[in-house]
Amino acid sequence: MGTVAEDRHGQVREEIADCLKIPLDKVKPDSVLTDDLEAMSIDFMDILFRLETRHVVCFQPGNPLDQIGEAMEPDALCRKGLLTELGVEVVRQRMPEIDGSRVVREMPIGKVRTLYTTRTWVRAVKELLDAQPTSYPFCDDSNLEPLRPSVLQCQACEREVHTPTQRELLTAWATDKFGSASNHSENSS
Repeated sequence: MGTVAEDRHGQVREEIADCLKIPLDKVKPDSVLTDDLEAMSIDFMDILFRLETRHVVCFQPGNPLDQIGEAMEPDALCRKGLLTELGVEVVRQRMPEIDGSRVVREMPIGKVRTLYTTRTWVRAVKELLDAQPTSYPFCDDSNLEPLRPSVLQCQACEREVHTPTQRELLTAWATDKFGSASNHSENSS
């Protein structure tokens, strides 16, 4: 029997392999989905849907960098669709599993997705699952079952408990790493 991390990694690999209709052994931890596995844009949406369904989590639509950018100053990460120096730093810190040398200033923001690896998806699922509470705060019961994405139900009192959304997690991460938009503005002056 594997660890939770090994099981999660295996489940993500299975979903990627099923989506791309390739053998499981071709999906390595550091496989770049576009370069190594020939995934296309539509495949990313399918992988996202499969992971949401399997793990009962909810990814936010849109580019995660846009969501991180909401916690910062306008155009701090990207100007005219191209990464800024801060955008490069954010991508490298937020996605340590990718080859950081491929993230450069003035890289089109849309190209960041082409660097996603199997580990990128594993990390994203792990963050959402780790943010879920382990017990219901009012009755302290630990028997929580997924009801729908981002909502668990306490089996003792049948109340719902909402889990943090991906947007909330990304905003918290950005604020923790770089401060709020007003703090960033003060630091930039």
